Amino acid sequence: MKGLIDRILGRNAGAKLAYDEAKQLVRHDDPAVRSELAQRADIRPELLYFLAEDKHPEVRRAIAGNKTTPRQADLLLACDADASVRTGVVEKIARVMPEIGAAEHGRAREATAEVLTVLAKDQIMRVREILADTLKDLAIAPPEVVRRLAADESLTVSVPMLQHSPVLTDDDLVGIVASTSADERLQAIARRSTVSPRVADAVAATGSEVAVAALLGNTSAQIREETLDRLIEQAPARPSWHSPLVKRPQLPPRAMVRLATFVARSLVEELKRRSDLDPATASAVSEVMEKRIASDPAWASESARSKTVVVEGDAFGESLLEREHRRALALKEQGELNDDLVARAISGGQRPFVVASLAAASGLSLRQVENVLASKNPKAVVALVWKGGFAMDLAYQAQVRLASILPRVAVDPADDGSYPMSEDELSWQIEGFAEK
Repeated sequence: MKGLIDRILGRNAGAKLAYDEAKQLVRHDDPAVRSELAQRADIRPELLYFLAEDKHPEVRRAIAGNKTTPRQADLLLACDADASVRTGVVEKIARVMPEIGAAEHGRAREATAEVLTVLAKDQIMRVREILADTLKDLAIAPPEVVRRLAADESLTVSVPMLQHSPVLTDDDLVGIVASTSADERLQAIARRSTVSPRVADAVAATGSEVAVAALLGNTSAQIREETLDRLIEQAPARPSWHSPLVKRPQLPPRAMVRLATFVARSLVEELKRRSDLDPATASAVSEVMEKRIASDPAWASESARSKTVVVEGDAFGESLLEREHRRALALKEQGELNDDLVARAISGGQRPFVVASLAAASGLSLRQVENVLASKNPKAVVALVWKGGFAMDLAYQAQVRLASILPRVAVDPADDGSYPMSEDELSWQIEGFAEK
């Protein structure tokens, strides 16, 4: 198609198009000609706006992808009946937003905000996902758009905003914590690069085991001493909190001694190696340890159980991962290891169980599953879920939520919701991760 206009006009390829020539071509009978025209950067804004209402979707898609298209035309295209046209608009904004946002002023910025507001309400989740991925790190993003995306019902839209957006205030975050029960949303807030004492208090008060574990593991989170004391009192019944508590910076001496009364022996040993452990506290921790050894010989012999396995950046106890694998194998044997169960586990942030379920369902080892997820290869993750016998919808969720693959590069389901790759390609993808 490229060069079609030059051939029609009988001129040298790449020559700048005159206004009168462009004005004639916007009404050309061939949509291929209008589509090529719509991609050019030397077309006057009013002509691009005219093409934004072209009856052929391919022309409107070309206008949607043109970075010189005026924002008023983008607003028109953001409301287009064709989903691919709307996706084209948000993909273009994803490319140009970081470079144009700070430079825009007045009406231009207002027009951009209007376009983003429309896209944030789009019924197609893919459009909202790309928008969230684009705006999540931008301090210049319109606050009303950020808040809408942060409250989106889809976790693949809301979680990136909740975890990363610098636009969200403490008031916003505390309000969201109070209004949601979704562990994954709470985890996202707990993992922010800056968590104020007020927000930390709100997360801690939810009682969400996985969110509080994330909060405790976030060394940048500012947790008040009173809040930390309350969490330590609840911690004996929540093993997932033990390791992050022991690793917390600037632990008060009484907190170290209290932790020594219930955490695993390996973690007590870690407490004793802390650089901020003063002699008096070290003596108190050792005394607690001696009493526990005397009263519990099994605890005294604890050793290899503390070994860890790294799964996509998170450390889980090996015994926990193996235990979840046995559980998943039992569920498979009973015919209960299904899409709904695994999807709920993904949404609930139950990563060890999801990894174990994928291994059990696919017949692969835990290490193979870890390697596939760590590769961040969208097709490989899709092939892993396929091999487990799960639906493509779960494969998409696994890409974005489990393997942290950006929505704009994730493999989408086919139009009918099925796998978009052939069985031969899926088999080939997963074979590449076979253990040598």
